[in-house]
Amino acid sequence: MKKNICLRSLCMSAWVAGICALLPNAAQAQDGIFVPADVPQAQEQQQPQQQSALAKWVSLDAGLYDVVLQYDDTVRIGERAERRFEPAFLRDYEDKMRHPDRDYNVYTPSEWGYYNTLIHEPTACNQLDKALAQYIAKNSSQLSHTITQLINETKDYSEEQKIQTAAKLQTAFAAAAPNKKRAQEILYFCLHRFKNEIGVQKPYSIEKTLRNWFNIEAKLLDVWLGPVD
Repeated sequence: MKKNICLRSLCMSAWVAGICALLPNAAQAQDGIFVPADVPQAQEQQQPQQQSALAKWVSLDAGLYDVVLQYDDTVRIGERAERRFEPAFLRDYEDKMRHPDRDYNVYTPSEWGYYNTLIHEPTACNQLDKALAQYIAKNSSQLSHTITQLINETKDYSEEQKIQTAAKLQTAFAAAAPNKKRAQEILYFCLHRFKNEIGVQKPYSIEKTLRNWFNIEAKLLDVWLGPVD
């Protein structure tokens, strides 16, 4: 079954958890951040360099989540507006179905306020897309270098070494991005608002913006799990 690149783009480095799911013994490897417990001596000598690359990757992804969380307050306003506007939208839609000749709607002034919050640009999602694009443009080169370094260091790993590294990476990322769940909720909110009020796709797309970041990370996925399509 093909992997859904849209969802993976949205979740960014949530694929780390996917590695652990695909490698079921990953939960057993919890001896310390980035340091496998039973690797050969030669591998231990390489560990400082590996730790630097892994730590840099975690830092870069955590920084991306930090950008998203900067829009928490404005997106919360949008979430409240959406909850309050939806009943009005359905009521108006039903009224138009019953009375197709009417050329007016049944929105109250406050409901129009909710509508404007959700529709009129620049919305919070528009601003977030620009901020993400700026962060990605600034840090893509560092991410590419880091992923290339990790590919070179891990391409010959055994399954056990992959399990251990994935588990420690997951632990480190959880510590670096404790509010990841809220960041993903913000991204989900903006993802489904990719069209305007008449169903025309907006000129920006957070999914496409994040895909630029994911495409770099996917190179490591290809090495560890096979081609991602």
